[in-house]
Amino acid sequence: MNRHPLSIIHHPSSDRKRGTYLLWMEVRTAVFIPFGRFQGGEKVDVPAGHCLYAGSAMGGMASRLLRHACRADLSRPHPILPVLERHFGKTASSSPKKMHWHIDYLLEQTAVSFTRAHLLYSSHRWESALAEFLQNSPICTPLADGLGATDGRGTHFFHTTAHDWSFLNAWNSLNDGLSVKLSG
Repeated sequence: MNRHPLSIIHHPSSDRKRGTYLLWMEVRTAVFIPFGRFQGGEKVDVPAGHCLYAGSAMGGMASRLLRHACRADLSRPHPILPVLERHFGKTASSSPKKMHWHIDYLLEQTAVSFTRAHLLYSSHRWESALAEFLQNSPICTPLADGLGATDGRGTHFFHTTAHDWSFLNAWNSLNDGLSVKLSG
């Protein structure tokens, strides 16, 4: 079983600096939190288990993922940070992180660990296609409609029943589907 914390796909259109990503988070105990101004600051239930977040980094994959792997309290980075630093050949910022995106609020929780990432390097923004794929998957349940989708529709946050890398087969299927869309 492949247990490496990174799964990487380089698309032919890729400049290998930007693209779409899927964060894999372990939620050790359920949390009930607001996601900034989402739904007027109402709290959202995040069940224990695993959560997925679909995002894009068209301004640079390295800075976005390194930012996600840090917390405002720099002494408590996520377990994937050293792996990402090696992959990108860069170190994370030493400045405290400010809350900006919905994902920031979940990643600040001590019960949540960002442990894996699937990266799709591409000059095309595939975030909405990835979120739609997850929405239609029998192993994913949206946390709340519109959550994480400030620049799109639907939701980009999901709870999943998948364990370990059983999700990798679905990720590879997504890559095959995106390849067809890009070549068509």
